[in-house]
Amino acid sequence: MDDQFSNHPSFATIDLSSISHNLRVIKEKVGHSVKVLAVVKSDGYGHGLVPVAQRLSSDFGAKQDERADAFGVSFVHEGVTLRKAGILEPILVLGGAAKDEERWILDYSLIPLVSSLKAVKILEEVAAKSGRQAKVHMKVDTGMSRLGMPESEVLPALEELSNSKWVEVEGLCTHLAFAFLENREKNLEQLNRFDNLVNSVKKAGYSIPLIHVCNSAGIFAYPEAHYNMVRGGIALYGSSPFEYPFPGLDLKPAMSWETQILHIRELAKGASVSYGGHFTANKESKLATLPIGYSHGLYRNLSGKIHALVRGKRAPQVGTICMDFTSIDVTEIADCRVGERVVLLGANGKEGVSAEEWAEKMGTIPYEIYCHIGRLTRKKYAE
Repeated sequence: MDDQFSNHPSFATIDLSSISHNLRVIKEKVGHSVKVLAVVKSDGYGHGLVPVAQRLSSDFGAKQDERADAFGVSFVHEGVTLRKAGILEPILVLGGAAKDEERWILDYSLIPLVSSLKAVKILEEVAAKSGRQAKVHMKVDTGMSRLGMPESEVLPALEELSNSKWVEVEGLCTHLAFAFLENREKNLEQLNRFDNLVNSVKKAGYSIPLIHVCNSAGIFAYPEAHYNMVRGGIALYGSSPFEYPFPGLDLKPAMSWETQILHIRELAKGASVSYGGHFTANKESKLATLPIGYSHGLYRNLSGKIHALVRGKRAPQVGTICMDFTSIDVTEIADCRVGERVVLLGANGKEGVSAEEWAEKMGTIPYEIYCHIGRLTRKKYAE
């Protein structure tokens, strides 16, 4: 993608220092006794799987308070990519191993989250044949109803594996389905269920080194549930994980996105713009055409709903967003020129446009905005 669009005037800038800052914020919140797993799945939420992980890795020079203790990916191939890029920290595969991926788990020293005893036994069989030990984290379903084993199966599974020479249960975890909500009832229900299970495991005589439940929202809203590891995701990239105002987060967005003016034209009063003529000028206007559209990550259904920034001023996007082009109204911005910088996401002067602003217009979340842009737009990295 980067080679193909190396000369395209539109690009996203990933400020790696902001990601380091956000990790420091998380570490300050949880304290020195709690490990922080940096979630870099889905190409680092669109920010770049390898560059983000390398920035937070001790082997690539990360400072003590900017180092992740482990990394989290969704799938085995992401973990393999990190190993090939030189990442030596523990890598948890949050989605577990798919069928026939067990040998990759062993070959690249990955740690899968397992949702059934059957999955562990398959891994154990492969490990025994290869003569190598595997580590797993048992994932428990306490209310997400997606992955994870029922609570009732955990103790029997631990008993079954207690004499295994090939599988070590290194972790026990669950995932909060409601942590982003202001109402605490369902979150507390999940946390109570998990806490009861952890106590039962301890009473049964099992010692599991790592216990973790908190995602980004849990890290800030439920400090009593930090246990000894947390999983930082969207907060790492600078967006709030909450759907309501949550004070004091001090996070810095890491992604900005810009292009430049390709063409400027005068528009007569009453003239329409772009496919379908959904915008009609109510006065003589000046429009700037930008070389960016939905093929680069600018959602078509944001047509007529967003602003770009030119010289620190907001310029409304007008007309239907096309595959490769879009228009903004620069009538109120004097002396605009072809080639001038235009900010789509990020700050420009005292003004700013955030992924949260776009997400609200679309009825979605910033996660989707970042992943979409990161997949379709070339990226540059700033330190």
